[in-house]
Amino acid sequence: GRSSALPKSQKPKRNKKPPGMPTRPLSAYNLFFREERERILNARRDGIDQPDFVYPTKAEQESHVAKGKKKTPVLFQAMARCVGKR
Repeated sequence: GRSSALPKSQKPKRNKKPPGMPTRPLSAYNLFFREERERILNARRDGIDQPDFVYPTKAEQESHVAKGKKKTPVLFQAMARCVGKR
């Protein structure tokens, strides 16, 4: 069968948005996640224990970094799991 994919040199270029063009509004989930993230981080700063949020261990973070990745995705994954349970 023939592939309908174009070679890289023939792929159509995406048009860039003009500067000053408004961005799409955030979804309800994005707004909820932002609020929950703030609650979790504020509670952590205040020393309040949250059993549904499991902070990644140092070993998990280091193994993630050893694979050539940043620490941030590990924390984001833990945060997403916690918010998903709520």
